Amino acid sequence: MHTRQLIGIITGLIFILIFSVKATEASGILPPQKFPVSASRGIDTTISEYGYSDITESDSVVGYLPYNNSVSATDGGIPSSNGSADQNSWISMVSDTVHASGTAYGDAAWNGFTGGASVNSYSGFMYTFDVESPSDYLFSGNGSAIRTVSDALEAQVYADVYASLQDVTNSTYLHNFSVAYDGNQGFSFTGTLSPARYKVSINAQVDVWPDYDEQFVDATASYSMNLQLVPAGVGIPVPEPASVLLFLLGLIPLWVRNRRCRR
Repeated sequence: MHTRQLIGIITGLIFILIFSVKATEASGILPPQKFPVSASRGIDTTISEYGYSDITESDSVVGYLPYNNSVSATDGGIPSSNGSADQNSWISMVSDTVHASGTAYGDAAWNGFTGGASVNSYSGFMYTFDVESPSDYLFSGNGSAIRTVSDALEAQVYADVYASLQDVTNSTYLHNFSVAYDGNQGFSFTGTLSPARYKVSINAQVDVWPDYDEQFVDATASYSMNLQLVPAGVGIPVPEPASVLLFLLGLIPLWVRNRRCRR
């Protein structure tokens, strides 16, 4: 191998290495600092149907927490009722990102002779963490609450989604979001967190109880939530045009060498 070819290969690899570092930081996979700006203190995940808690997950791992599960149950016959709930979440302490999504569903039928059957389903997520240095945040998501009912004078058919970001140290709610009955809304909050303990939570709940006029009723409540932290003043990075240029420059020496070898 000629010295000129060797220099070209080394130069190309250096450019590609520089591009990889910049692209990784820009994508948000790795923050510019060496350590995350927050520390995990506790994660609680609860899903249930008929109002009885079936699964409660509590952890305080530092690193990566994936979680997904579901429950369902059916009360056969007439009246009958069906309830189900699911919850999916993951936490990355490397990128200071939290994600949670879940759904609660219930339906019930009425029989004039024996009465009706009630359903209560619940899906919830709560995460407590410490902010160790001033951090900018993006708290976003959406909630949907849908009921199938035409006359709710007596029938109890509720669907609710509620989310909040709370400063536990100072006993203050920074943001609250809710959607009830028949609605589909999104939320997006930004700001800066001072070093303290915080709690983010979101949950969905349905409560269904039919009456004689409403023989078949159902409700669905679902949500999706994201919380991302970055060092104050840094902002959420975006890919830089210079990174793309460095990548292209890094490929040129490799392309030239490959072409020469074919001759």
